[in-house]
Amino acid sequence: MRSHRAPLIAALIAALACGSGNGGDAPVARAPADLEADLASARLEVATLREALREERAEQQALELEVERLREELDQLAWSDAGLQAPEPGESEDEGKGQERPWFDADGLLGHGVQPAEVERLREAFDESELALLELENQARREGWFDDPRYRQELRAQRLALREELGDDRFDRLLYATGRQNRVVVTDLLHGSAAQRSGVQKGDEILSYAEERIFRPMELKQATTDGTPGERVPLEVWRDGSRTRLWVPRGPLGIQMQQKRLPPPW
Repeated sequence: MRSHRAPLIAALIAALACGSGNGGDAPVARAPADLEADLASARLEVATLREALREERAEQQALELEVERLREELDQLAWSDAGLQAPEPGESEDEGKGQERPWFDADGLLGHGVQPAEVERLREAFDESELALLELENQARREGWFDDPRYRQELRAQRLALREELGDDRFDRLLYATGRQNRVVVTDLLHGSAAQRSGVQKGDEILSYAEERIFRPMELKQATTDGTPGERVPLEVWRDGSRTRLWVPRGPLGIQMQQKRLPPPW
């Protein structure tokens, strides 16, 4: 990515070297007009390099967002798959082997204090959603558009509709019950970053950003690019068994994130 910018750097170094003298000999006298032209040329080179650096950073951010988007699509496609699932992070191979994870872990929700009536409602919503997805997949395969973008778009539309129907809190419980990763956790911070200055700590579970619930790293990255840069927005985290509300400037947070499956905090 950077190879086409190497000549610009070399040219700038050569221009600066020419203006700094001639080895150990006495400087060669040059006309003011020539010096001014060299200075203007050097300034142009610096401006060009700065613009190239900005473009490269923008390309890198775009690639990161695209990778997250593709991961999200793959994750959504996997929702309707039956059979064994891989062990969760931190689970040993022996614990994962031979254990068939249920489509919907009702006992897991009950064990974390969710009321039986709520668990039953979530199970009903999940069953209806999965049956609709199976019908969608069957139709797409029969009509020959299973591998087309249309299928992924309709799949995503159904998932978004389910989230809107349930609301964010119930959708969070549904993600947990179905074995999906549902939480973004801070694993490290850059010193002097917006997050560090605002009081974010390692281990914080990010619940919302600017009043928008966060379930995936891509959602958080996208939210930081919305609104007005620098405006103060609330960042709600789960820390030490309780909610903590912080205020951060809209823009890059400077944190390292990891996506995990964690029990809903309420």
